[in-house]
Amino acid sequence: MAKEAETGSSGSADTVEQKILKALRSGDYTVTNMAPKNITERTAPDGRTFYVIDPWGDSDCGCEIKVAGYTFTGWVSEEGGAWECDDGDVNLDDDLCDALDEIDQGGIHSVPERDRFVRFYELAHGCSCDEVYSTEGDEVPLDVEETDEMFGGIENVVAQSVAVIGAGRKKISENAYCRNAVLEHVDIAKGVEWIGDGAFYGCQNLKSVAIPSSVKRIGASAFGECPNLAVVSFGEGLESISNRAFDGCRALSEVKLPSTVTAIGGAAFRDCTSLIRFSFPGQIKTISHAVLCDCKALLRVDIHEGVTDIERAAFYGCSKLKEIAIPHGVRRIGIGAFRGCVGLTSVTIPKGAKVERDAFDADVAITRR
Repeated sequence: MAKEAETGSSGSADTVEQKILKALRSGDYTVTNMAPKNITERTAPDGRTFYVIDPWGDSDCGCEIKVAGYTFTGWVSEEGGAWECDDGDVNLDDDLCDALDEIDQGGIHSVPERDRFVRFYELAHGCSCDEVYSTEGDEVPLDVEETDEMFGGIENVVAQSVAVIGAGRKKISENAYCRNAVLEHVDIAKGVEWIGDGAFYGCQNLKSVAIPSSVKRIGASAFGECPNLAVVSFGEGLESISNRAFDGCRALSEVKLPSTVTAIGGAAFRDCTSLIRFSFPGQIKTISHAVLCDCKALLRVDIHEGVTDIERAAFYGCSKLKEIAIPHGVRRIGIGAFRGCVGLTSVTIPKGAKVERDAFDADVAITRR
């Protein structure tokens, strides 16, 4: 019935949609409940804006337009806003929706930008978080844990420069605070066992981090490219530091790792250009590739007995390193391991150790014992 054409004064047939458009454009309509309902604007730790819908209330923003005998209601959707009509036969085409949008000043379409809309259930209300959408246009919903970490705790999404992070959780999720521009000092909460990959990657203003003894693993690039990170305290109990975990932390001048560390990944401290001294914990067996590559201020490295392999480019470009004690148990020194260590003039290595191509600069005097 809604699709039947109606004859206008000119004798031409108007569709229902055309009739509604004419009424909208002539101002022959009423609008009620313009104020958005149950929507809260919040700021995530990285500075992005998100819009939260209270799951216990209606999801419409309260915009109701009555025109030509029809009622149009504005509803929030994952795309940012949608219209519904009390007569399902009305075709909500682009022209009609655009006309409704023009009237809806302060309503559904003006709340979020369509490509930056986020919908999620508030964890504080105990809801399951099965509909979460990121502002980057991801179509795959995030899981509950990622959501809580991404927003810094739903009740505290406006991050402070000093923050305790991860309370009540065993893991800080991947990329949870990636490129956060606010954080300066972070205390990881006791009870956290795992700092996920990229959790604090690119936090330009981060200056200090306190890691408790409960943390067993620091993920790949967890603190990578944090150029102002100068102080990191590690609790006894840490077991592994993954690849590139502190890569590019150029203000980091001192690292004191606990004795419990058994593995340090490749490039974990690469390009830490202020690092002066580094001591490998006694349980380390392999010095990973590029682990201290381009640490140009490095003066001293302590390698304990028990290390068997020094992998490729491990100390490449450590130009101020003048001496290195390589323990008896080392069986292999990888390609370019000490290449570019221009301050290193001589080195003593175990008699049976395999020295791979370009492990040292050509002018380094090698003595075997």
